[in-house]
Formats: sequence, structure tokens, C-alpha cells
Amino acid sequence: MVVGVLYTDNLKGFVLAVASSAFIGASFILKKKGLKRSGASGPRAVHTGNMKSGGADVGIT
Repeated sequence: MVVGVLYTDNLKGFVLAVASSAFIGASFILKKKGLKRSGASGPRAVHTGNMKSGGADVGIT
């Protein structure tokens, strides 16, 4: 029956779309929490290179 096949295909697509949205939303929330947590402990990277010689910044001596 064609109607039954269309219904199951639509249902599969809907379930996949909802699951995908849930995973993307969870990923965004976890990333946001991680960034807030890492920002609360202060800066992590400090630039100490010599700005007069451009080679020192990229590792060329």
C-alpha cells in the first residue's frame, strides 16, 4: 500500500530531524557551558613574542 509507505517514510524523516535538532542543541549548550567554565578561570594564552621581528612569532629564527 502506497499510503503506508509514505507515512513510514515521513515518520522516519521527522524522527531523524527531531533527533538531529536535539543533538545540535545539546552540543551548543555543552559548548556554551564549557566556554563559560574556562573563561571563569582566567586567560589561558599569553603572547610573549617579540613584535619587532616577525619571524620570532612563527618560529623562524
